[in-house]
Amino acid sequence: MRPHLPLLVLTGLLLAAAVAGCDLFRAVQPSSAILVRVETSGGECPQGECGNRWEIRRDGVVISTGAVVPDIEPQVLTRIIAGIDSADWAAVLARPFTGECPKNFDGQEHTYTFPTAAGNIVVASCTTQVDPGQEPFESILNALFAAGG
Repeated sequence: MRPHLPLLVLTGLLLAAAVAGCDLFRAVQPSSAILVRVETSGGECPQGECGNRWEIRRDGVVISTGAVVPDIEPQVLTRIIAGIDSADWAAVLARPFTGECPKNFDGQEHTYTFPTAAGNIVVASCTTQVDPGQEPFESILNALFAAGG
């Protein structure tokens, strides 16, 4: 059985390298990867229900289905990324929204989707009590809706 020992060692090393490579691939995402998707829905527009969708990418580029939004400044992007990385998502999602959804009276619902390696984290303002002064929501809202971007 000794002749098979080098083959077993080599196989083990290749397997370990493959697993490490998978973790490295997951940790390093391309700059075009979506950092957060924000969707608004509700309200009255001439064509029916109002809505828009923005994607903020890791490189600061903003893609929008409607309003033109400038790319995000590096310092704001850094705050958004730090807010996403440090968020206690279990605590955020544990606060249920208890009021009447603004969509019921011509307002809008905001839905935030944060792609992660474990799957999407979805925070909808008519399901979860979103604190607009809490990061990352504050920096995201300021980047998308504040005057001048």
